[in-house]
Amino acid sequence: MGRQHVNTRNWICAIAAAAFLLGCASTDSTSSGPRMLRTKTCPAAMCDAIVTVDDSSGTPVVSMYYDVMKMKRGSNPTITWVLDAPDGYEFRQDSIAPHTGAAGGGKQTTTATQWTNQIRFLNVQTNRYRVKNANSTPGTLYYDVRVYKTGTAQSWLLDPAIMNDP
Repeated sequence: MGRQHVNTRNWICAIAAAAFLLGCASTDSTSSGPRMLRTKTCPAAMCDAIVTVDDSSGTPVVSMYYDVMKMKRGSNPTITWVLDAPDGYEFRQDSIAPHTGAAGGGKQTTTATQWTNQIRFLNVQTNRYRVKNANSTPGTLYYDVRVYKTGTAQSWLLDPAIMNDP
């Protein structure tokens, strides 16, 4: 009887954990089903985000492993997005910018003022984009990552977030 009780309790715990995880799922504007938001807590001085491009199917897919970068309390880190992509893709001056469009499809809005009060542009290269985050006001900054096809206006978007915790 004791062993059956333990197995039943384990099943109940597993079902509760699965329900919790599904409750945390959110859909993005580019997928048809739920995706799990992955959060990275950044160290105090710096935070790197790897942006990948997979064009093996013919249509480029831009992704980042972490959907949300959480800033450590008391830090104002330099954030560097590193482009890990085949030849022919690049960052440009507007590759990292607040999502100022209408909220919808799971994507929230950040005003240009909210963004510039927290995020200061440092520099951009074809495969690196750097900013300094003041991390002085709590809240979430929703932004777009735009990767361009080199030499064209064609681009692909991704919609991650930064959580400030001053």
